[in-house]
Amino acid sequence: MRGRMTNPDLAHPALGAELQRSVDAVNAEVSRVEQIKPFAVLAQDWSSDTGELTPTLKVRCTVVLQKYATEVDALYAEH
Repeated sequence: MRGRMTNPDLAHPALGAELQRSVDAVNAEVSRVEQIKPFAVLAQDWSSDTGELTPTLKVRCTVVLQKYATEVDALYAEH
């Protein structure tokens, strides 16, 4: 599986397999540059309260990269 589960509660093999099937189905419909490559399922949702999103729900990339540096590094280390 190319996806990573960062929360042990989400690490059930059936859930991971279903997520991968969904990603594969989407990837089959788009060009290679648009495809989802490796991905991670995080333990919590992003929100403006926790700083990952602006009040208009835009991603604050700097905050996300700082907060999830370990997870991002792990995604790129696999390839």
